[in-house]
Amino acid sequence: MAREVITTRAHGIDVSRWQETYVYAQTWGQVDFAIQKMTEGTWWDDKWGNLWDQGTSQVPIRGMYHYQRSGTSWKAQADNILEMVARVTPKLHIIALDVEKINNILDKTYFSDSKRILEYLSVNSDRKIILYINPDIFNIAHPLMLKNFGQEGVKWLLDYPMWLAQYWWVPDPNKQPATPKLRGDWDLWQYTDKGDTKNAQGQRHYGSPDLNVFNGTADQMRAWAGADEIITPPPSTKVTIDGVTVKLSNGSEVNLK
Repeated sequence: MAREVITTRAHGIDVSRWQETYVYAQTWGQVDFAIQKMTEGTWWDDKWGNLWDQGTSQVPIRGMYHYQRSGTSWKAQADNILEMVARVTPKLHIIALDVEKINNILDKTYFSDSKRILEYLSVNSDRKIILYINPDIFNIAHPLMLKNFGQEGVKWLLDYPMWLAQYWWVPDPNKQPATPKLRGDWDLWQYTDKGDTKNAQGQRHYGSPDLNVFNGTADQMRAWAGADEIITPPPSTKVTIDGVTVKLSNGSEVNLK
């Protein structure tokens, strides 16, 4: 069955342990990318393998997100993220830092840690580093960081690619999100958390109720995320035989005498 196409924008999902399983081959909706929750604080999501093996790993553009926790070392959280990134194959293209209210204290320490985590990841990883945030949290963080740290304290809120969570009453992947007043651009938009359905055979539409669009086409997103990188193939084992000597394409020789 051909996959449904609902927008010319790259369209995808984010998925977490609340979905329990995600099998990409058993969905039929437009899923150009998938971003999976893998870490929170200093622990790993115990369902990450169930979601990754047959789900996120099968999607052309892949990412992970980390749920930041207050009261926990920012560096320990950042190192936890990098350890997960190094573990999974095929390659993750996107790392998102999820900055939210639940189970957190939204003070200057928490937001300073957000800044530190993003900067640390940018230095220590070649993946696309992005910020997940909603307008309400943005509007708390910006004046608090500006008051305590000046313009340098708010650069991360303005400069990092933004994955914005903002829902309209009627979900539509072709609309525009209501961005924070102090930042009008966006890269990814989580436009609904009620997007999944099932067909008569029990197959899931998208595999997650959380639906997102990229501010561009799938081709543009692949370039943006670095998913079009050229991978150098391993040396060929094709041989040519000259008498009794086998010459390998990497230049080595094996004498068959």
